[in-house]
Amino acid sequence: MAGTTDAPSLYLGNISPGTIRVEFAQSIQRALLSEAARGCVYHVAGPYLDIARNEVCTQFLNETTADYLLFVDSDISFEVEHVKTILADTHRMSSNSKHGAVVGGLYYGGANSYGTDRRGTMPIAYRWGVCEDNSTAAGSAIHVSLADDDPRLAATEPQIVSAVGTGFMCIPRKVLELFAEHYENPTPYFAQVVLDGVWMGEDLTFCVRAEALGVPVYLAPHVRVRHWKMTVV
Repeated sequence: MAGTTDAPSLYLGNISPGTIRVEFAQSIQRALLSEAARGCVYHVAGPYLDIARNEVCTQFLNETTADYLLFVDSDISFEVEHVKTILADTHRMSSNSKHGAVVGGLYYGGANSYGTDRRGTMPIAYRWGVCEDNSTAAGSAIHVSLADDDPRLAATEPQIVSAVGTGFMCIPRKVLELFAEHYENPTPYFAQVVLDGVWMGEDLTFCVRAEALGVPVYLAPHVRVRHWKMTVV
């Protein structure tokens, strides 16, 4: 490992438009004070999230020696144990894969996610499939949110999925180094592509790229973090 010969090391990564939730700041503080994370790299995000995430990845590779980068979005709150668990899971899954593995924690978002007209909230974790509802993505091969009764959501070990969000995503250094060998600047890690007529976003594009390079993507449903959203009623 790059950072140490014994326990794996981790840096937090964040992009933000300049405003963050107090709950997020408290979570970051706890992680740093407990030394679950060595430090934090961040970048102020503009309208193009892939550019900001690429900058964080570049800082992580060039300015730290840590083994893992844990992206945490500014509307996520978490406990120290979540950091320790996802690091352990990613380290273990990466040890079983030639190129490493990507692991995302479980959180929920609004029901307008990729290819569904479901109401309420849904997990930010996806399977590769064909959209069958009446949305504008109908008939397209895209990532569709896992169904509420998907057994993977109740598991206590990491589960293979097609994609996870970057809200709480742990990435090994060697995965980023692999990406840099195959994808060119200015988007060597994250990009925003249109696939089969559907805009994928930078998080799903990252997972598509990982799959293409033989890097498995896992959901850690037992790492359940909070996703803070404002609701108007």
